[in-house]
Amino acid sequence: MIGVHQTSFVASMEAPIPGNCIQAAVASVLELPLDGVPHFLLFGDWWGIALIRFLQARGLSLRTWTDRDDWAAYWVEQGVPSEPLAAAPADQVLIVSGPSPRGDWLHVAVYRGTELLHDPHPEGNGIAGDPVEIWMIS
Repeated sequence: MIGVHQTSFVASMEAPIPGNCIQAAVASVLELPLDGVPHFLLFGDWWGIALIRFLQARGLSLRTWTDRDDWAAYWVEQGVPSEPLAAAPADQVLIVSGPSPRGDWLHVAVYRGTELLHDPHPEGNGIAGDPVEIWMIS
């Protein structure tokens, strides 16, 4: 894993260019430059599908953990396995989504279990509080 930092910090899906912490976290896990990964949120409501297609094109897959039934249903509908948060592995490199320390939106950072490996935001604080969703790329 390499640390790639995000370049956009706008906490709104309605912004012309919303924050790109997901793009930077995926780039970090896959050890790619930021411009080697799409800014998934620019795909609007289809950002999850864009992420899945990007991974599939590279022979990779996504697995998720969340306690939100609506989010789990979305991923399963897209063919992505989803389990409860408590079942997430503690020994893998994971992209963890949770409250932003800046209090403005959800944020993602790269963890191994509860250990922060890399925060795409330059402040480097990870998420604030409990995760709402966890992703593993394999």
